[in-house]
Amino acid sequence: MVPGLAQQFHMLSIEKLGPTLTAVGGAFAPVFAAVPAILFLDEALNLQAATGITLMVIGTIVSIQAKTKAAGTFSLVFLWLALGAAATRGLGQPISKFGLNDLPEPFFATLVMVTSAAVFIEYPMSSVIGQLYGSS
Repeated sequence: MVPGLAQQFHMLSIEKLGPTLTAVGGAFAPVFAAVPAILFLDEALNLQAATGITLMVIGTIVSIQAKTKAAGTFSLVFLWLALGAAATRGLGQPISKFGLNDLPEPFFATLVMVTSAAVFIEYPMSSVIGQLYGSS
């Protein structure tokens, strides 16, 4: 969807959560790609995908519990940064496929993606970073 936004979320997540939980959250990108593809693009949910999604959810719960036992409590709000990065990466594939169904031009799709990434990196993320660090 917006690769620059995904990268910003990813880097902020590493800073606030550390690489372990960021990787756990980042592993959800296929889930964020599969669910809208199943709901809106008539993709089939097979046993392999359902098992994978279930194991990912269980693994995430176990990882978070282990992290809180080892390092004490941490703000689960920051887990949204990792999930935001995964969602932004994962939602890109079904949205691209949906768009390519109407306008089958991959070069135009790439142009739109890169242009939107440039816009999302500069303005919105500068205000989000300012809020996270307490500056205005």
